[in-house]
Amino acid sequence: MEKKYKSVEALTHGLLEQLQSKFYGKDTLNNYRKILKTLALYMQQDKIPAYSPEIGNAFIEDYTSTHEISDSFQSMIRTIIGRLSDYNDGRKYSCQRKKSPVKLPENYAVLLEDYLSFCEHSGNRAGTIKGKRKSCEDFLIFLITLECNDIEDISSTQICKACLMFHNKDAWAVIRMFLKYCY
Repeated sequence: MEKKYKSVEALTHGLLEQLQSKFYGKDTLNNYRKILKTLALYMQQDKIPAYSPEIGNAFIEDYTSTHEISDSFQSMIRTIIGRLSDYNDGRKYSCQRKKSPVKLPENYAVLLEDYLSFCEHSGNRAGTIKGKRKSCEDFLIFLITLECNDIEDISSTQICKACLMFHNKDAWAVIRMFLKYCY
C-alpha cells in the first residue's frame, strides 16, 4: 500500500482545527502558525510538493543548525513538527508522547532500587521518589553511554561528564545524594 502525503497547507489547516477543538490558546495557535508557515516556505524553497515526516525532520535539522535559538524553542519546534507528522500519519491526538522506558542493566537496576528503598524508609514521599528515580535513571544511562557499565569502576571524570549531560542542573543535587549513598 502506497502512503499518500498531503500538502503542508492542508495539513496545517487540519492540525490547527484539531488543536482549536482541544481548546488550545490563541498564543499557542499563533506559535504553531508561525512555525508551520516557516516549514511551508522551507518546502516551497526546495520545491517539495507534499509533506512527509522525513521532510519535517530535515526542516528541524536545518532550522536548528542555521538559527541561534534556545533549547525551549527547539523543543517547541520538535513538538509542532511531531504533531504535524502524527496528524499526517492519521495517529490519534495525544497530549504527550510517552518515551519507551530504557531497561537498565541488572547491577544498576538493583542499586537504584536499593537507593529508592532507602529514600522511602527515610521518609521521602512518592512524588519525591518518582523524581529521584528519573534523575538517577538518566544519570545511570548517561554513564552507560560513557562506557561505564559498573558503578565500582566509575571515575570522577565520568561523573562530571554524565552530570553535564543533564539539561536540568537541579538533578545534580539528587545525583550527589545518590553517589553519597553508593559510596
